[in-house]
Amino acid sequence: MEEHADLLEQRIINTTIKQIREEGYAAISLRKIASQIDVTTGAFYKRFDSKAALFAAVTASLSHSLAQQVQELVAPISDPTEKLLRTAELLLDKFQRDPHTMDFLFFNPTAQKFSGDAPPDSRFPFYNYVMEIIADLQQIHRNLDPHKLFIQIWSFIQGYGLLIAKHATSYDPELIETTLNSFLKA
Repeated sequence: MEEHADLLEQRIINTTIKQIREEGYAAISLRKIASQIDVTTGAFYKRFDSKAALFAAVTASLSHSLAQQVQELVAPISDPTEKLLRTAELLLDKFQRDPHTMDFLFFNPTAQKFSGDAPPDSRFPFYNYVMEIIADLQQIHRNLDPHKLFIQIWSFIQGYGLLIAKHATSYDPELIETTLNSFLKA
């Protein structure tokens, strides 16, 4: 029975991610999700006691996936500045290709609790991985304030990513590198 519950929970998460990709997270309907996977809302609420709990689980799932993608991408790179640059490029590419998911990942109420000084949380490995890169950068740039750098990077990626997603500007890899370098010199 427990294995069945875990499978149902994963189906709910996967269906929610699909709905987010197609319609955005503001359009999430718990009844629609339950209907799509042919369960009652009661069965849904046995797994997730609220929409916030569902969002936390979906954010964690997406964070795990994104952390794995980033780690695979930057594994051969030793320079933390280059790692951060490649991470930013991956995120901005995702803003172009999958804007609803990125909007959810950055702006849903669960994700908004991270401000760069939150303690490590095993449910959000992408956040933890970015903080590890920043810690490596601090070894090179001794005067670097990790909290300030996190806020600068996060703000830049969020803002630039939204501009790209809304087609207000186009992706420019040189802008990313110039911006990151200016943050590191500050």
